[in-house]
Amino acid sequence: MFYEKTGQGLNLYFKTNGGELKKENFALHSLGVGELLITLGIGEAKKVKELLSKERAIPVINIDNQLENENYGQLNLIEVVSASLSEIVFDFLISIDKKLFIKETVNSLLLGIVEATRNFQTPEITSQTFQKVGF
Repeated sequence: MFYEKTGQGLNLYFKTNGGELKKENFALHSLGVGELLITLGIGEAKKVKELLSKERAIPVINIDNQLENENYGQLNLIEVVSASLSEIVFDFLISIDKKLFIKETVNSLLLGIVEATRNFQTPEITSQTFQKVGF
């Protein structure tokens, strides 16, 4: 893992040795004074319970593509027809500003789509998936 500070925030990058990145391999830790928590693919509020306490009052953007998501965020971007979380993140970022699509962002989103769709082999792929890949 490595990170890069940008004028717009912090980018985190993960590399594997051919293995698969899985949710259960990541842990959440308490935030210091924070302004925003963005969750990806975490459907149950109890998994981020300590970060959602009333004393902390951290706003949450909850991004997921599973119907079972508990909609615990102040903003819930739940798109069950999306083949990947990266597609939802793509839509979210493009709604904010196209300038957010720097090389690293585009590469990360493409990798997320490729991994989640098993190299475009899953039945959830739509024409919108390919439009996003071609952006």
